[in-house]
Amino acid sequence: MMGEGTLIANTDIDDQRILPIIRSVNAGKLSDIDIVRPDISDSAGLHALDFGMKKHTSGAVYNPLSQSAIVYGKEDFEDESGLTIAAMPAYNEENTIAKIILGCRKYVNKVIVIDDGSTDATAEIAEALGAHVVRHRTNQGYGTALRDCFKTARELGADRMVIIDSDGQHNPSEIPNLLEPLHDGFDLVIGSRFVNGNGKNIPVYRKVGMKVLDTATNIVGEINVSDSQSGFRSYGKKAIEKIRINDTDMSAGSEILMQIKDHDLMFKEVEIHCTYDVENASSQNPAIHGFKVLMKILGDMEFRRPLFYFTAPGMFSTGLGVLMGLIFLNEFFKGGNLLFGPTLLMILLMLVGMFMVFTGIILHSMSRLIKESTMNLG
Repeated sequence: MMGEGTLIANTDIDDQRILPIIRSVNAGKLSDIDIVRPDISDSAGLHALDFGMKKHTSGAVYNPLSQSAIVYGKEDFEDESGLTIAAMPAYNEENTIAKIILGCRKYVNKVIVIDDGSTDATAEIAEALGAHVVRHRTNQGYGTALRDCFKTARELGADRMVIIDSDGQHNPSEIPNLLEPLHDGFDLVIGSRFVNGNGKNIPVYRKVGMKVLDTATNIVGEINVSDSQSGFRSYGKKAIEKIRINDTDMSAGSEILMQIKDHDLMFKEVEIHCTYDVENASSQNPAIHGFKVLMKILGDMEFRRPLFYFTAPGMFSTGLGVLMGLIFLNEFFKGGNLLFGPTLLMILLMLVGMFMVFTGIILHSMSRLIKESTMNLG
């Protein structure tokens, strides 16, 4: 075995582009990265292979340390079925990004990494592994990174796109399960942690929060999905072209689903599995994260479902005011007195309730007009 950084002459390797080499020090875990860039080795007229790893014409690299083969997957190209890409937002994921990229390349033509202001070697590792990297100078949030995934996909003319987390929670080997329905005519495929009785390994507190967000998303978007917060999804050409993201944080996932009905997208859910014992899976408290997402969804409800947001609560308030009035009148006719405080509360409930009812009806009418105008322009 050759020592670290040994250079050998190009004697048994053909003229294909030499892919980056990974140094694995923990029995197959891609944690310690040592990448030899092709342009550097080419300028020296030699090819550097760390620890004697050999590139075979099959595209596999034998790693004596892990006693296994690392398959880099497809070179960037577009086949007869069009361009399929895998895209992933990434923030300080240098310990996992290599494994995810290599796993994705087995099933897609091109890998896109949106480096959201990482301060570690995430972008450098992704670039050396041949990924198309879009860099943010500062951390701008998951929603902004997701927006750039769609933007880049449109710029590249992608026909299919898989969105996957870069922290290791998702298994790239499940990508074919998300791509298959796209070939059957679906526009969006959601990897669900709850279909087919799945999700038993999900912590209870997470399940409760997810179901609250699922319910809110389904009401606002007028859809029915079991896992609205899943970040493992695939999108067809129509969805890539139509979906636009405005939210900058984690609520962007729900925002996308709310556009399903707007753009008449066909969607399907498939079973996936998720690992939660990964390092740096989330830097935010789940309760705080869930509350922020819920507030965003309710904010969207104000414009998308004004009858739910204004009219329904308004009817409840008005009804409560009327009920209180009947009780007070009954007491008054029996010789009792009308108390100032409760009577004032009754009047306020009725006035506010009626105002909300009419506001909801007006906004609903305006929302329908805007949607019809948008469809006609489209």
